[in-house]
Formats: sequence, structure tokens, C-alpha cells
Amino acid sequence: DRHGPAGRLRRVAHHLLGGGFGVTFLATLAGFVLHKLGQPAPYPWLSAPVIFGTSGGVAMLAGLALMWLRPDPLKTPAMARSDRFLRLQLATLAGTGLALLALRDSPAMGLLLALHLGTVAGAVLCLPFGKLSHGGWRLISLIRAAAAARARLDKARPRAASGRVGTGGER
Repeated sequence: DRHGPAGRLRRVAHHLLGGGFGVTFLATLAGFVLHKLGQPAPYPWLSAPVIFGTSGGVAMLAGLALMWLRPDPLKTPAMARSDRFLRLQLATLAGTGLALLALRDSPAMGLLLALHLGTVAGAVLCLPFGKLSHGGWRLISLIRAAAAARARLDKARPRAASGRVGTGGER
């Protein structure tokens, strides 16, 4: 089955979670750039860090909720435990960021900022040891698979008299 044993919903959930994570990273980069240009946080509501952070955080939480609704039936108990930890970590990351945004004009902002930055630091420190590290390895394997497929296509193409690989449109 092309959609796997859990179906299309888990695929959508993964895309929401991964895309949301990427968009929140863009929010962090945008905040860094604005800070270096002399505009310190907190940023206006219609600024890149706020828009990217809000949309990314909401997408992450939506993806996590969809994953919770449709668990993977092939998970072993150890894998499920690892997944729960990662999901809790990602939900805390997104939740503290959204709470920080919602309560940025309140006296709780300092505490929430410390909590969110601590969550970010914890996620970064755990990255090489946790389940999220598979993203980099997956990317590498996709690149290798694409290169291998390209090499197979190049072998199958007829060569011109000049020794160059033909594209099919030569005369």
C-alpha cells in the first residue's frame, strides 16, 4: 500500500510537523537577522519572526495531534516510548513558543522566555541522540537514491557518436 499501514493521515501529520518545525526555524533565523540589524525583540505582530513562529508552532501542534489520533500500528513498545518522548519534547517546544507570544506583554514573559529557550537548548542538545537525527540520514539516503536512479537512466540512454549522452532530441 502506497500510503503505508497507517494511511494518508499520518503522512499529512508528518508533513505538518516537519514543515512546522522548518517554519519555526525560519522564524528563529528572521529574528536573528532583525536583531543584528538593530531591532531587538519583541517583534511586531506582522513581522517575519512572529508570523513564521506562529504558523510553524500551530502546524507542529496540529501534526502532533493528528499523529496522536492515528498511531502507527507497526511500532514496538520501545519505539512507541521513544516517540512519546519526542512528541512531548516537540509539543513543549511549540507550546512554550506560542505561550510566549500570547503572554509577551504580561509579567510572565521573563519566565516563559527562560522556559522556551531552555526547551530549545534541550532539543538542540538532544538532537544527535534522539529520533530527530534520522532526518539528516533520511535526506542523505534520498540524495543517494536519486543519484543512483540518475546513473541508471544515464546508462540506459544511447550515446551519440561524440561519446556524449543523448537526450533524445538530437538530429
